[in-house]
Amino acid sequence: SEEVKVVTTSADFWRCQVSAVYQRRNPHKLSGVDALLEKYKGKEAILYAKVCKTYDLDPKKFYADPAAWEEYEKDVQGEDDPPPGSG
Repeated sequence: SEEVKVVTTSADFWRCQVSAVYQRRNPHKLSGVDALLEKYKGKEAILYAKVCKTYDLDPKKFYADPAAWEEYEKDVQGEDDPPPGSG
């Protein structure tokens, strides 16, 4: 039995994913997420792929999971303060 999908509704699932991307890449767009999901009703995966491509992200990853960002975070580090205990 392969039925493991437990997210309450797929719209909720995609809202989380799309919001997670905007949260990091373009917080100004967060307010429009619901309207986008409405526009792409039933095609949320396509919307998510578009959003990911816009920000050079991999649509096969789900960015509501912080682990998905780790490879991107590595590039960013070093600009601010060094992590405690380095050196």
